[in-house]
Amino acid sequence: EGESKYLSVTVYPSNASQSVTWSSSNTSVATISSTGKVTAIQAGTATITARTSNGKTGTCSITCKSATPTIVLSDKNGNVNLPTLANVQYERTLYKGWNSVCVPFSITQAMLDEFMADYKIVTAVEVEIIGDKQVLSVREVESVDAGKACFIYVPKDVVCNFNLRNVSLNSTPDDTSILKGAYQRIVIGANMYKLNSDGSSLGITYSDDAIVGPYRTYIEPGQMHQTRAICSPIEIKLTQVKY
Repeated sequence: EGESKYLSVTVYPSNASQSVTWSSSNTSVATISSTGKVTAIQAGTATITARTSNGKTGTCSITCKSATPTIVLSDKNGNVNLPTLANVQYERTLYKGWNSVCVPFSITQAMLDEFMADYKIVTAVEVEIIGDKQVLSVREVESVDAGKACFIYVPKDVVCNFNLRNVSLNSTPDDTSILKGAYQRIVIGANMYKLNSDGSSLGITYSDDAIVGPYRTYIEPGQMHQTRAICSPIEIKLTQVKY
């Protein structure tokens, strides 16, 4: 994209006029000047044609590559060594209830509006002891920054396909919140909290081999702002404040 190259043409026999007219089959991908200068506009393919005055033609196939790398985010294995700018392809099934999310690109309400209605994006505030229960207070927001862990609530199962161009990426998860995120499958071990499969609360892990999946979240008990004994599970409570 943005680069230019020259094509040359030879008309036979050599004593025939060497004058030709140039054209591109897809000017949104590549343009061609009257002197044979090809300029790449955006990623894709185009056919450049040189035509003589009596209708004879020669063609050249052009492939234009994006100046920005395209990456596919995979829930199977996760990703490491992410660029700071990329075209991103990511598919995620959000299941009814709360879903833990930590992705390297920012998420906005407008992006999710394409796939669902009546959802909520929330960030973690603090873990509190209320009576005999442990509760994670969360705050509803319009967007979350790249790499910031959050929860997304959906009223029913929905598949989201994110195809983003030229987006800024956070190469590592933001660890400033009590809610931690992972870009790849990692072992978090026992006595950590992660979202239960039914999306209703966070349960404590009991196995030293317990894992958290790519682009999911978890909580380290040591990060909680309370001193009472840990209990399980942690319920999720949405605060009334929205900003």
